Amino acid sequence: MKIFVPVCIEEEAKWIIDHIFSGCFEASYSISPWSEKFYKFEYEAHELFFPEFMISRYVNENQKRMPDVKEFRYLDQSLVTIGCLSQEEKFAVPFDIIGSIFFVLSGLHEKLINDFDSLGRPITTHSFYKQTRLFYEPFVDKHVEFLRQLLELELGASFRWKSLDAVHLSSDLDLPFREPRSLWRWSRKIASDLIKRKSPIEALQTLGRFPGSRRSLESDSYFAGVNTLSGLAQKYSVPLEFFIIADTTDKDYEDSWICDPDFKLKMAEMTKEGHRIGVHPGIKCSSDIRYLRTAVEKFMIFLDEINYNQDFSSRFHFLKFDPEVTPEFLVKCGVTDDKTIGFNDNIGFRRGTSRAFKSYDLASRKTLTLKEHPLHVMDITLTAERYLNLKLNDKTLQRCREIKGECSKYGGTFSILWHNSNLETFKEIEFLDRVLS
Repeated sequence: MKIFVPVCIEEEAKWIIDHIFSGCFEASYSISPWSEKFYKFEYEAHELFFPEFMISRYVNENQKRMPDVKEFRYLDQSLVTIGCLSQEEKFAVPFDIIGSIFFVLSGLHEKLINDFDSLGRPITTHSFYKQTRLFYEPFVDKHVEFLRQLLELELGASFRWKSLDAVHLSSDLDLPFREPRSLWRWSRKIASDLIKRKSPIEALQTLGRFPGSRRSLESDSYFAGVNTLSGLAQKYSVPLEFFIIADTTDKDYEDSWICDPDFKLKMAEMTKEGHRIGVHPGIKCSSDIRYLRTAVEKFMIFLDEINYNQDFSSRFHFLKFDPEVTPEFLVKCGVTDDKTIGFNDNIGFRRGTSRAFKSYDLASRKTLTLKEHPLHVMDITLTAERYLNLKLNDKTLQRCREIKGECSKYGGTFSILWHNSNLETFKEIEFLDRVLS
């Protein structure tokens, strides 16, 4: 397959085409820049043309002019609905499919959003997301599938989706233990009950739990959640990954557990069972490389202590991720993969895909070595009052399965995050079990 791209957007086009033909398919291809204002796909004696206007408009106008929402064309399930324009036995598609993929996969579409929460995360109930309901479907995967069918239909080429793990299960171990692990932490918790919560009753209850908590670590419900996750992962043969706080930049989670001997033993046990572990940097780390570097260095010491010598991923606390600076910071700190990209207030497809993709630096117009893995469902998103505030019932299960089904349709990976601290009840465990089944 020979692919000709406009020279003015060569870097952007190369990034997208590499994702399509290497990340989605296993296909051989070559890219050549040319002076025309459209793309040309050439296979044997056949040619297929695509218009180009979205990326060049953005680049040529000093990266200030964003496309209007109306300029995004959404695909129907049938090729017949979109159709092709025939010109002298050469076929042309009547919309900019490459540009559409670029704007969503790069995260550039979020510049259309005016509403962000206090941590700078997009709010899906407002602006662009509200108008398009973009997060309900894998926009990128759907466009790639349309392109795949079109190339086969009009050029006679043959492409198959690259097979991936169907499910990826992960857990952020913000609180690996339900109860404090030292007399000092117990004292601090009791003081917090009295001063912050102004509840002598809670302080007495905390004091009353102290003797029992020291007798049996396995009775700690949060700690037991780690074993529950491991059991479910083994039951359904899905990859499991734990993300661990290594720094103390977040005031709500001042304790890093990487020095706790029981925690070290448990994580060593989990890695021997084949599960992976990654770093869980704090909020400040996503926008300040000094904090991020400290967190990564502490985490690497922890890895040495438990004899874990594999590459590791990152996921930022509260899913805080700044697309303009965070990817570059991660690369400079030696992190190869990140699994933060997802919504905090909804479930679905923030970057329109169920597949990992290389990060793209919009400022320098360069492809980075960092791979970004999309996140589709988080437990807190489902149940927290400040987000969807759903019950763990059949209706909620169906919503999760619809997202999972969309990932499966394009041979992608359904990624779900479930905190160990939210597996205390049979209902929570049963719900996660049914999502994974």
